[in-house]
Amino acid sequence: MRGEAVLPLVATVISLEFTLALLRRWSLSRRPYLRSWAVSLAFFTVGCAALWYGTAFGWSEATFRTFYVCGAMLSVPWLAMGEIELLVRPAAARIVLFFVLVFSVNAAFVLAVVPLVDGAPPFGAELPHGRDYFPAGARYGLVVLSNAVGTLTVVGGTLWSGWRSRGGGPAARARFRGTSLIVLGVLIAATSGGLTFLGEAGSVAATLGLGAAVMYVGFVVASRRPGAHRAARRRQRAAETAETLDPGEDLAPDTVPAGAVDAAR
Repeated sequence: MRGEAVLPLVATVISLEFTLALLRRWSLSRRPYLRSWAVSLAFFTVGCAALWYGTAFGWSEATFRTFYVCGAMLSVPWLAMGEIELLVRPAAARIVLFFVLVFSVNAAFVLAVVPLVDGAPPFGAELPHGRDYFPAGARYGLVVLSNAVGTLTVVGGTLWSGWRSRGGGPAARARFRGTSLIVLGVLIAATSGGLTFLGEAGSVAATLGLGAAVMYVGFVVASRRPGAHRAARRRQRAAETAETLDPGEDLAPDTVPAGAVDAAR
């Protein structure tokens, strides 16, 4: 395996962990936006895995098509689908979901079977350029359009969420901060498309991994219950204090916050 494959492997591991975290959270809450984000990150993970395999063992047509379909085309629209499910009524979201499903199946099929352009160079160890292999109609009509619409939807939805979160309390503000980080991660990952023109898999993998990590942090921030970390610290301090008491001795009422004594017991 080539040394350049380390960064794509790191990006794959980060993306996989994010996907599993989203699936765990969706299995508990069954909220539609978590399902869509999990689908998005699953595509993202497959794209990163294809990048790792191609970098480590050499590129082939199947590996490149997988990287292009999952990493470059389908991950952003499904992330946008989750943002829509956060903002609109369920009936409207289901209509959009139907069109996203149809687009995903159709676009994946087209890029999987469309003939490569005449005179396409042979696959080798270097990261291939989409412009050298796919017709302009497939690249601009499917990949560029889906990413542009998806990114605008995610960014616009986040700005709208920020506007709605005014005066909404700590939970709404935390959700907005987390979603903003997710958008930042999307924009960082999106720069990998431009870096493919440099032909450097390491640069693409670095931006993909960093983007996935920022999105993961945003998900944690958006999902965290405000004040939960402070309550956990209070319980831990109460438990540590209780361990230092002699048998039969009790905590003085003014040594710990209200409710911490019961938690320590």
